Amino acid sequence: MNNNNDMHVFMSQQTNFLVSEYARIKQRTIEDPATAGDQGEENWAEILRNWLPSDYKIVTKGRLINDKGDTSPQLDILVLKPYYPNYLINKKLYFLEGVFAVFECKNSLKSEHLTKSAVTAKEIRSMYKPVPVDLLEYIFHPIIFGVLCHTHSWKKAKSKPILNINNALKNVESLIEHPFEYIDILGVNDLPSWFSFKLPFTFNYDKSSKNHSLIPQPLTGYGIQHLDALPFSPLGSSLSRICKFLPIHDSRLKSVSKYFTATLSDNYTTITNRHWPGIFPNSIIPKVYTHYIDSQKQWIDFI
Repeated sequence: MNNNNDMHVFMSQQTNFLVSEYARIKQRTIEDPATAGDQGEENWAEILRNWLPSDYKIVTKGRLINDKGDTSPQLDILVLKPYYPNYLINKKLYFLEGVFAVFECKNSLKSEHLTKSAVTAKEIRSMYKPVPVDLLEYIFHPIIFGVLCHTHSWKKAKSKPILNINNALKNVESLIEHPFEYIDILGVNDLPSWFSFKLPFTFNYDKSSKNHSLIPQPLTGYGIQHLDALPFSPLGSSLSRICKFLPIHDSRLKSVSKYFTATLSDNYTTITNRHWPGIFPNSIIPKVYTHYIDSQKQWIDFI
């Protein structure tokens, strides 16, 4: 990661903004927790408006609706695709195909928040059925689901917030029944960021021949960014991960995504790994081999 880049200064400024806002909001939390929550959501909405492409519209407090009329629970922040009709922006019911990402916001993260968020992510993904011939859609849900937090609740001297969150994410994997049901991004302003990773294939190693053979089944899990390469910004890491998803559904943004990743992302360590034998329908399996042979770099960009 390039340390001599003004992007790190900008991320530090934005991080300090969230820290100061949390200190201000915390003073009023006891007397009016609902308003404190709303203020926290607006902080994150402002960050996203400043850093995501300008033609992506950011709104707060809304629900998703699919073509059958099914609706989701209320969500804190929704990122609308560039073509979303202006007339519908303030209607608070947002059609599924017009939404790029949704986020739940927490001022102070607790383990139970992740369990509830995992249930919400699952509900949202159940509203959409993947196209059985589209490999990308089959493991990457068209809507990113993330959790954004000002800070966390484990503040005592001997507390281990990173370990607690790792364990919470391992626990919520028991709720996941399909590769696209993962929480995609967990950003905590004073901790490293967590994210889901997905590959459409795994490898089998034959000891006798010392050869690897490709197996057309997804490999998924959660990873956590390293903190040992400085300067490191948790906020920058979260934003770069959001931008890493952009080119999956918006090819215009491939170069922007690469720049954010090269500038702000560090290496990561996996905390969970999961194989999905038999999850692919027969119509998709040939596409796994094609993507491996012709587009290896594409998948490396997304993990």
